[in-house]
Amino acid sequence: AGKKITLVSSNLSSLLFIIAMAHSLHLIRKFAEEQADHPERDDRANLLAAVRHLAGPCAFTMAAMIAGFSSLVISKIGPVRDLGTFMSLGVVLGYLATFVALPAALSALPAKRALPERMWDGTLFLTAFARVTEKLPRLTGAFAVLVIAASVWGTLQVKVETRLIDYFRPTTEVHAGLTFIDRNLGGTTTLEVLLESGEEGTFAEAENLEKVRRIHAWLDERPEVGKVVDVTSFLDELGAVLKAARMPQLAPKEAIAGLRQLLGESTVRSYLREDASGVRIFVRMRETSEQMDRQGVIDGLRKFLGHDPELAAFKPQVTGVFVLYANMIQSLILEQIWIVLLGFGLICGVMFVLYRSLKVGFISVIPNIMHILFILGSMGFSGIRLDMITIMVASVSMGISVDCAIHYLCRFREELPRCGDYMEAMRRSHLTSGKAIFHTSLAVILGFCTLILSNFLPTVYFGVLTALAMASALFSCLSLVPIALLRIRPLPVVDSPKPGAGTGG
Repeated sequence: AGKKITLVSSNLSSLLFIIAMAHSLHLIRKFAEEQADHPERDDRANLLAAVRHLAGPCAFTMAAMIAGFSSLVISKIGPVRDLGTFMSLGVVLGYLATFVALPAALSALPAKRALPERMWDGTLFLTAFARVTEKLPRLTGAFAVLVIAASVWGTLQVKVETRLIDYFRPTTEVHAGLTFIDRNLGGTTTLEVLLESGEEGTFAEAENLEKVRRIHAWLDERPEVGKVVDVTSFLDELGAVLKAARMPQLAPKEAIAGLRQLLGESTVRSYLREDASGVRIFVRMRETSEQMDRQGVIDGLRKFLGHDPELAAFKPQVTGVFVLYANMIQSLILEQIWIVLLGFGLICGVMFVLYRSLKVGFISVIPNIMHILFILGSMGFSGIRLDMITIMVASVSMGISVDCAIHYLCRFREELPRCGDYMEAMRRSHLTSGKAIFHTSLAVILGFCTLILSNFLPTVYFGVLTALAMASALFSCLSLVPIALLRIRPLPVVDSPKPGAGTGG
């Protein structure tokens, strides 16, 4: 499609690999279950039964993921929109690969058990979760409320500001290069202040040049500012040279004419209009400054310029890469709120279509609510700041974590008519679909943890935070979702065998 890899889309391949792996683990787990329950059938028949059983739930999982990722297309930032578009396409391709290519490959293998007999399948872990859900629902709920309350408090501590140098490990060449530039060349990112009078010769007058010097002096006082350059910088240098040579000082107009001859018209034009009706103040910002407050600098500068009537008359504009980056972060935060809300709405809509129940739709997003608050709270407690990469964690993990809830609810809906009892259906769901959910979540967590090997720290944070989100989603799916089902009882119990009857396969 002619799209380029960006900071945002650089994790696309890792995400798609992990999502497709999750579907594959569900299929292999179900294949092993069919082998255990129906040993009289050959592997191809059991494989076909597994595909038939999971194609529907995984299709709804795919739809929910697409709903989560497609919410990114409302973003005004191109790379974010591209991520949403290509992740949605990738999820569809991953689904087709799981239910076409993988079964074809498995059917071509010699007949054998899909999983070893002595494999640790998490039965003890899942049984413990089922017992806690059954025996200690209030304590589990209270623990969840405590975690949510702490996460909300941590979320309020999350900071947006970030330094470019913090994106890289101290051992990398990029970090060393940025540090060298900041210390020896005045700064890395640029900020500009533009003043316009609309009248020829305005900034060739001494009184107006003094106003430029006031702005220059205010900027010099900021610890984040490395170097400030404007036409007064050159005039002051010229004046110092003349003074050292014991020559008379020149009037501003004459001095500016002399600068044009000494430095060239193009150089002076970078800071002063040819007719002297406008001026540009060029600022280099130190990204290594520990006091870096990007938005604070911009707001303070605009306040200083706006509250001074003499400066405000020049219609000052604050611009540059420094401002662009700050605005992009602020825009991402506002967009992320709407993206998450839209994602929640779309996912609830998918679940309503699947179950024809708003209650079940709400229950399905419990893991999403839990993990989004948990990761934001973790960022607040750990000091990890929001940036263009970490802010995507909520949307990305929202699409992935709903997989657990959908598979659990689909299995619960199957088991409930078989046993006719909510508690028994919960136990069976934990020991059947719960195993696939456990293995899938563990694989996804380990998969995202590989991102810690990156030298680009936002990618490291993205991997760690998404792994934490999946861990919290696993806890929610195996505890809070069953508790909600047992309390709300959104599905009808029809005539069925007594509790405990059937195989639970």
